[in-house]
Amino acid sequence: MNAKSKFFPARQVAGFSEVDGSLMFYGFVNALVKEGDAVLDYGAGRGVHQEDDCRWRRDLHATRLTRVKRCAADLDEAVLTNACAEEHVLLKFD
Repeated sequence: MNAKSKFFPARQVAGFSEVDGSLMFYGFVNALVKEGDAVLDYGAGRGVHQEDDCRWRRDLHATRLTRVKRCAADLDEAVLTNACAEEHVLLKFD
């Protein structure tokens, strides 16, 4: 038995533990965002959350709202390939 299984047994069933802060954060985001809102994902990168093994956490991040404008912004050019956003911003500083 590995440490994650020993200390976080819920991971074996659901793929996440009760101390997973991303569940609370994205739960709040989904509760606050309304249809027609715009969401800025600052530091979005390539959208690595789409590769998450936990489907429920992956779905929470995506929001279930259909008319939400998603904008991904990052310093890394990988943001331009982020499939989770309709608009992409590559930040550059001098």
